[in-house]
Amino acid sequence: MWCDYSLYGLRLHSNLPIPGLVAAAPAAVMPGDVRVWLNAMPPELCDITPTAELVFYVSAETDEQGTPALKIHRGVCGDYFRLSFEDGVQFLVDRAGSVIGMTWRESTTYEDAVTYLVGPIMAFVLALRNITCLHASAVAIKDRAIALLGPSGAGKSTTAAMFARLGYPVLSDDVVPLRDQRDHFLTQPGYPCLRLWPSSVDALFGSPEALPCLTPTWEKRGLDLTREAYKFHTQESPLAAIYILDERCASAPAVAEVSAREGLLALLANSYAANVINPQQRALEFQVLSRVARHVPMRRVKAHTDPARLPELCAAIIDDFQTHAHNQKSPT
Repeated sequence: MWCDYSLYGLRLHSNLPIPGLVAAAPAAVMPGDVRVWLNAMPPELCDITPTAELVFYVSAETDEQGTPALKIHRGVCGDYFRLSFEDGVQFLVDRAGSVIGMTWRESTTYEDAVTYLVGPIMAFVLALRNITCLHASAVAIKDRAIALLGPSGAGKSTTAAMFARLGYPVLSDDVVPLRDQRDHFLTQPGYPCLRLWPSSVDALFGSPEALPCLTPTWEKRGLDLTREAYKFHTQESPLAAIYILDERCASAPAVAEVSAREGLLALLANSYAANVINPQQRALEFQVLSRVARHVPMRRVKAHTDPARLPELCAAIIDDFQTHAHNQKSPT
């Protein structure tokens, strides 16, 4: 029996249940439609052979044996992509970003494989559809969204988790798609879970064991936003401000304005699929992010090195948002 889900503004039609996603009614009207084949390959992609492929992208990150974390091949006719991860999880994606096939080794769990699907694979699919994604987390404040932007380890998920503990709904973690409305942008909801390293769980909840592991083989833990104490925002929301998470410091949390040029550089550095899109898409993305930098207020924020002072960072962001960003005229 096929299952339907809502994810990043798209409707996923899957041959197997996908844990952690928001179910969508089969008749739901949503932009886009992606068919997902789990532990199988789509019929239209079953006849392809690796010998008819070209290397499209090789990750600079490798494991101890020198195997790239991710390698992408493209069909010689450009009709599909093969994405191979170092642990043997493999995806086939058609050029339109409308069909996904996923297989994995026996040594890999189903939950492990799904973490790729809902993160980097969907970001790749969105890029194929010319939808720009930020490497960020998004939180709803009243009827608007703020994005917490930064590279891996900057504290995006941890800060979003603190906002969740303070009662603010979370829209998305790690991947924030932007629906382009020319003079404003709409953020799309992801799935109701925040992925946190044990050190972040310890800082937030007093023990690294306070939350369950996301998968049997991964040390990251999950904060379930469907629990009664938390809120998951299921509606797209106008992006009202972007907060760039800077290096932590020993002084009180601080918020500072950034120029449009500095903001654009930060956006380009934290575009989710920037390394794997072609030159034509990169040019389009540059135009989109240039308009984001012009139309959306951007701030650089510094958190205190002491995790116990994370609530102060959230308070500083909320104060800045209410004082400046939220005073903007709402898009119609």
